[in-house]
Amino acid sequence: MPGLAAQPKQVQLFAKKELLNPHFNGYKFASFNDRDNLITQELELPPYRPTLPVGARVPYSEVRVRTQWEFLTPGWEKGSAWYVAAEGEVVRVAWNSDNRKTSSSVVARIPLPNPGSLKSLDKTDLYPYYPTVNAVRQDLLLVSDGAGLFYCLRLSEENARAEIFAQLPYSNEKEPVLLLDAFMAQDDSIQILVCRPSGEEVIGENKQGSVQRCYRVEHARLATSGFKIDVLSTLEGREIPVYAAFDRDSPNVFVVSGSERYGVVEASEEVALEQDQHQEKPRPKYTWTQTGTDLTISIPVPEKTSKTAIKVHYSAKTLQVTIADIFKPFNSDQELNLWGPIDVEDSTWTLSSYSDKSSNIKILDIYFEKKDANTRWPHMFMEDDGAEEYVDPSERAAMLEKLEKYTQTLTEDNPGVGLPEARMREERDDSVDVNNYTYLQLVQDGRIAIEVAGVELVGSQFANPKQRAHFVAKRDVDALVYKIIAEGMSHEASYSALAFVAASKRSRKYVKVEPTGRWAVVLESGAAGGKNAYVYWGSKRGDENGKQSVVRLGMEPLGAVIVGEGSVLILGTSEDGRVLATVLTDL
Repeated sequence: MPGLAAQPKQVQLFAKKELLNPHFNGYKFASFNDRDNLITQELELPPYRPTLPVGARVPYSEVRVRTQWEFLTPGWEKGSAWYVAAEGEVVRVAWNSDNRKTSSSVVARIPLPNPGSLKSLDKTDLYPYYPTVNAVRQDLLLVSDGAGLFYCLRLSEENARAEIFAQLPYSNEKEPVLLLDAFMAQDDSIQILVCRPSGEEVIGENKQGSVQRCYRVEHARLATSGFKIDVLSTLEGREIPVYAAFDRDSPNVFVVSGSERYGVVEASEEVALEQDQHQEKPRPKYTWTQTGTDLTISIPVPEKTSKTAIKVHYSAKTLQVTIADIFKPFNSDQELNLWGPIDVEDSTWTLSSYSDKSSNIKILDIYFEKKDANTRWPHMFMEDDGAEEYVDPSERAAMLEKLEKYTQTLTEDNPGVGLPEARMREERDDSVDVNNYTYLQLVQDGRIAIEVAGVELVGSQFANPKQRAHFVAKRDVDALVYKIIAEGMSHEASYSALAFVAASKRSRKYVKVEPTGRWAVVLESGAAGGKNAYVYWGSKRGDENGKQSVVRLGMEPLGAVIVGEGSVLILGTSEDGRVLATVLTDL
């Protein structure tokens, strides 16, 4: 795993008050005119989507990326979309708003890889990803076959056919390559963002016995003049990104998000040494919990510790604690920056006795009132020290017992003796599942410049090759739309209570939002008997209610794109295997 050579700037996602609607009470049902605004037509060619074999040796993120795959991608021209069909046909789908009909045509054909395993590692197998089409210019398509080959296609003026004028292997290895994003830069190069396995396997930490694979996220430049691919920067992590996209105005800037941090891959031995030093940091000697309004830090201390031996100093943004002048529960006697602001007036600390079957100790509890209610803290301090958070109060005793060993050799005369220097990862409880919160990292010129922790993503925007990328983050019950810019992330629109209503749909497959806040669509999977589309219209500040509609689709959705003003095209398959293109209009 790579080192963290340069510390990124730790920031929070800020919401613009003028874009929030605190008086929103919920959505009211509005009927949807199925007869006039729901148009379904059958297409001839099914998308190519081979399934993993039963018993396939793949980590969870490989399954996740396939079950959430969007087979339909937006075209450059209004009303168009693309997918790759079962025999390698590159299919253009077009919606005509005048005659309200959908048509499809084959413009080219690419060779498809063998759907079987490309390579076997010690504990997992490598399977190709689904092919995908990116419209990078009006007359140019970039097609990935999912197994490391890229095809450049030049479209005719009428988009009736396409010529494959370049075929480029991403690397010399036969390996799966996932195309995350691509766009045409001003120098006529195609900037691509890919994810591929690095070949390293590790034992998972969140589930007993699970195997994780290391992945590399690479920013590369595909030169359309010399037809070669140059890798510009590389990150490495233990999963396929949950989200990744370029800032289209800055080809050297992109955002990547996962449940763990990604690190910059360097060739320098100095960085590898820095990584080892980073991993050898001693474990923090506290646990903590939080509600929507407050936080509690619990620190076990020796039984004979007096209250006068404890020094606790805190401000709105910092905390400093020393015990008996030597025992440092945060591995530092300096002021540390808290992850977020606290209300000093409503914060305090106590020292109380605690006993279990084996020993007696005392517990120092520090109580903080959050300045920003309903903001979840991903960790206690701005720099994550790996301290364990407990969610269920019943877990507190077990965690304190684990930390108690750090106090067993301490006495008033000899504090600090015997504190072990254990690696944080070796001490983590493998039985605790990871939550849905992610790290959002902005990479600029090959360095992680900005990092946001504790982000819970809510679906994604309807992609558009001509628009800047946005991501959708949960804030309390709302879903906020943020634009990616080199300086960070800018709050652009809000969907009141969308995070809450989307989470209530157990069969949801896709949550797609129009990035300016006009409407959002939640698409259900047909596997659990859903097959509905839920439409939520945006509300203005001061509105008490929003409008929602339920549309019966009767198909398994495979992707959705905007094809016109207030129109969404959904690709799917019916129960009898027919390929359907359904357009929702007048949204």
